[in-house]
Amino acid sequence: MPRARRIAVLADPTTISTRNSLVSAARDLGLELLWFEARNPQEIGNALAAIAAAKVEAVNVLASPLLNFARRLTIDKMRDAGLPAIYQWPETAEEGGLLAYGPRNLLCYKLIVSLVDKVLRGAKPADLPIEQPSKFELVINLKTANTLGMIFSPALLLRADELIE
Repeated sequence: MPRARRIAVLADPTTISTRNSLVSAARDLGLELLWFEARNPQEIGNALAAIAAAKVEAVNVLASPLLNFARRLTIDKMRDAGLPAIYQWPETAEEGGLLAYGPRNLLCYKLIVSLVDKVLRGAKPADLPIEQPSKFELVINLKTANTLGMIFSPALLLRADELIE
């Protein structure tokens, strides 16, 4: 959405906030961010309705267990509102979301299991290194893009790790 200037952000305020970074980046790019928060499933529905009514041009759904749990609702509401949305988890694009960029859920769970295994074998949690995913995937759902009447540039399509047709 290279021409989008009014972007909604759906965030779970109970997770680590990237708000300052996003606001700063939006300011540098001349974008207007509209911030919507949800702390529980009821608030997600309300936030999605508010986003649909806000006359935004695109949506960034931030990573959180709560928002991931409600991904089906979010995917459906964004599609019904005709809004392109980007998600953190590649699996979300595979389930019908337009676009996703981030690590796979399974990769994150593998990192967690590795750390739990070390603790169970006697390691002190404070001595364990901080682990972060190192592989991020770009997944584009062309079916959803077609439903929204969107066409992606060939350059972006070539950069995608997976295209859902």
